Amino acid sequence: MSLRTSLPGVTRLAFAALTLASGCNNGSTNGNPDGSISSAVTCESTGDYPPPPYGTTEGTRVADFSLRIQVGKAGTPAAKKLSDYRAQCVAGKLKVLAIFGAAEWCGPCKNEQPDLVQIWTDYQTAKAPVAFVEVVTENGVHTPSDDGTVNTWATTFGIPFDIGRDPDSALGPYFQSAAFPQAMVIRLDDMSIQSFWQGNENGKAKTAVDAALQP
Repeated sequence: MSLRTSLPGVTRLAFAALTLASGCNNGSTNGNPDGSISSAVTCESTGDYPPPPYGTTEGTRVADFSLRIQVGKAGTPAAKKLSDYRAQCVAGKLKVLAIFGAAEWCGPCKNEQPDLVQIWTDYQTAKAPVAFVEVVTENGVHTPSDDGTVNTWATTFGIPFDIGRDPDSALGPYFQSAAFPQAMVIRLDDMSIQSFWQGNENGKAKTAVDAALQP
């Protein structure tokens, strides 16, 4: 496992290379890729974001924060908050948000992209209420990513879901690891963190999302 480094003005959670050998849009119905049926999408009728307390561990509520997001390679980058995804839950369209962290220099991150795209496609085909967001936080020289880095990544790997960067280091308190790739799954009804993991574990991505889709 690699060590944390310090990047001035960038992030409290700068990451070094992952050496693990094993280093995963929006629909309105409730089918899972395995054929099972998840519970209906239910959120509070109000669009208000759930109140504190907030936390950074599994089972706690995630605070609202903003990322710079585009939709795949064709999107226009813009600020998007967790509350924007939750609004789609209130509208009956989403139930689960999976956030994947990557870096341009990370080999295992690149290796997992075809599987991530396939898993997302399976959820789309099943019309499952799931959104994926991939956040490319650093470029090839361990400096903050920019819109060009993100768009190149989206184009290279044919990313069809939301992808962006983290200019305000919002993910720093949540990705408590020194290595990429890493991910977390959030239930949008109460904004609770369901799971974290690191490494190229796309099998776990599907397992974690499926679990979060259940009642």
